[in-house]
Amino acid sequence: MFYVADHAIHTDIGLRRKHNEDSTYRGQYIYAVADGMGGAKLGDRAAQEVVHALDWADGELARLLPHSQLEPAVQTENFQQLISEVIAVAAQNITQIMAGTISPETQTQVLPQMNSAYLAQAAGLGQGEAAPSSEISRPEAANSPTDKAGSTVAGVVLGPQPFAFHVGDSRVYRWRGDELYQVTRDHSLVQMMVDDGLLTAEEAHFHPRRNIITRAIGTYGTPVVEFTPLELATDDLLLICSDGLSDELTQNELKDQLIAHAGGKVANLVTDLTDCALAAGGHDNITVIALQISSRSV
Repeated sequence: MFYVADHAIHTDIGLRRKHNEDSTYRGQYIYAVADGMGGAKLGDRAAQEVVHALDWADGELARLLPHSQLEPAVQTENFQQLISEVIAVAAQNITQIMAGTISPETQTQVLPQMNSAYLAQAAGLGQGEAAPSSEISRPEAANSPTDKAGSTVAGVVLGPQPFAFHVGDSRVYRWRGDELYQVTRDHSLVQMMVDDGLLTAEEAHFHPRRNIITRAIGTYGTPVVEFTPLELATDDLLLICSDGLSDELTQNELKDQLIAHAGGKVANLVTDLTDCALAAGGHDNITVIALQISSRSV
């Protein structure tokens, strides 16, 4: 079991946007960044729906994990199923808000029967269907009932078998020694082009269509969550960020900041990473969570 010895969270509106549509979540087991899309209060609300759903899931983990007698592998599959279910409910709530069925001011609820995932005794719970092929462009604003709204998300669950989860192009990184490893793989058009050998990773970073994503949570159908095992060791550092950071800073620029802050306070790291993204243009909201990992409970 791994724990968070120290953490820091920082978010900034950036230099070009009128609203900060990013939200963060810090629970007992779950840490995440949600990046809303939709303009004005709609993107804010979409990201908040995702965070609200994750808060419910974290509460279920805190309630049930200490008493679970399931094998770690089965627990992990159940945890992932729970994450998929609550994110699907967040998508449904966002869709109903956009349709006018739910007022944006109404507090939505996560269905209590979702803890049924914990009652499963057998392994083999699925992780969803194949990724949708349609492209999703990040809207600047929403002006009519037919407009789209949604959110990306990236996060980690520090259970018996830690894992990352994500939808869209928010990211999780792991920093160990002098190696920066991107744990999540963007659900984006340019990442598909990289996978097909049409772009290099560096070209993708500067590509004019890098804002086109292929998965999102909201008015885009049932979201498909991707899960990635997290191989952790004491003194690892995890970064969870919106694309407002990763679009502005290259992998090498991120590494330079991590090297400069080696052994320092994570609070200083997240502030300086944000400042670097602002200096690079600050085209989007910038949000980053830093987690210092330990194998001991603190």
